[in-house]
Amino acid sequence: MSFSKTGVTVLLLLLGIIGAEFYYFKHKTGESKKGTQSEKSTLPDPWEQNITEGRSLPSKTNNTVIEKEKDDIDEDQNIISIVESYQKGYKEGCQKISDANSTSVPAETDRERAYLLGFEKGKTECLLVIRQKKEHYDLGYKDGCNSAIGKAVKNTALYDSSVDYKKGWERGAEKCDNKRKKATVEESKGKEKKVNERSQEYQSGYRHGCSSAKGNYTREEDVYLHSRAYREGWTLGRQKCKNIRNKSAKKSLTPTQKRHYFDQGYRDGCDSVRGFYRRDPYKYTHIGSYAEGWRAGEYECAYY
Repeated sequence: MSFSKTGVTVLLLLLGIIGAEFYYFKHKTGESKKGTQSEKSTLPDPWEQNITEGRSLPSKTNNTVIEKEKDDIDEDQNIISIVESYQKGYKEGCQKISDANSTSVPAETDRERAYLLGFEKGKTECLLVIRQKKEHYDLGYKDGCNSAIGKAVKNTALYDSSVDYKKGWERGAEKCDNKRKKATVEESKGKEKKVNERSQEYQSGYRHGCSSAKGNYTREEDVYLHSRAYREGWTLGRQKCKNIRNKSAKKSLTPTQKRHYFDQGYRDGCDSVRGFYRRDPYKYTHIGSYAEGWRAGEYECAYY
């Protein structure tokens, strides 16, 4: 198949025209799409418009919520101030335990009432704490002193739980131990000197020792610790009166004496069951009529 030059030229022109139209049509369509998108982007969004309007125009509901939040804040602050007033009153009441007229002003507001309530509470509780501390300290001092002298006394539970008892015990043990050591040194220095048996301390110690031998234990611990005369008199009096009692106990009693001891034991036994405990340990152990009377008095007086 053969083409002439004129036909080829016409064909090329047609292809050129078709290509130009296609390019023009494509370019025009692209510009129209861009214009549509730009117009859409410039238009306001209804949701954003509503949000803008909602922000610019406060509603009645928002005002109510804000007012409620303010009321809650005021109420919380009022409660906090009342609690602080109570705590302040408690602290000052604890510090002014001895002040009796500090709460005489009448309370008018909630804060004043809370302050006075805390003041009285702190005053009462701190006074009890102070008294308990003093009692524990005094008891610990006494037990510690007795332990240092020779009588081992310690409340183990209270020693572990109470700081005041522990301090008192250690202080008492230290003080009395130092006194005991000092008395021992003084005693060793004065061993060559003979004790005056006519002195008041010696006679007092003799009487107390004799009374202890008869069943009524008596001894002044401080004087016994520091006075050699009292200590020797007490020891001698106890020894002599103990020997006398042992000798008298071996003698047989007359009927009158037996009746006397029986009546005495009956009275002591009767008083004991009624709440006034009385019993002579020596007589109860060594005198049978006294023990019989004591048991009889305890038995009979228990039923009327």
